[in-house]
Amino acid sequence: MTSLDRHYLVSYLEIQIIPLVDKREIMYTLKVTVERIEGYCNQPMLVGDWFLVEGGKIRIPEQKHICMWALQSMMPIFPLLQRAEPKKGDWTSKGQQTFVCPDPKGKVYYRIERVEEEE
Repeated sequence: MTSLDRHYLVSYLEIQIIPLVDKREIMYTLKVTVERIEGYCNQPMLVGDWFLVEGGKIRIPEQKHICMWALQSMMPIFPLLQRAEPKKGDWTSKGQQTFVCPDPKGKVYYRIERVEEEE
């Protein structure tokens, strides 16, 4: 191995190490709860049903489920509400949001709230 080969090998190793050191943004856990139903939900979601969004994971209580149609409609907003440091004047800084299922016959209202970490 020549000195030039060693130089490229060291440079390659340095490049591979740099991305591993990047800092991850801390994100809120979200609790999504069925608040009320103004119609008929055929899944059926029930008032009080809930699930957690922890980073990219969804945690559903045992023996419960979540409507896939409502979930896919909510998913784009989860990262916005999970951000730990919203910008000044950002509407996502509110601790709680309401989401309505897109099914016009179901009208299931979900409360999406940030879960504060326990110390």
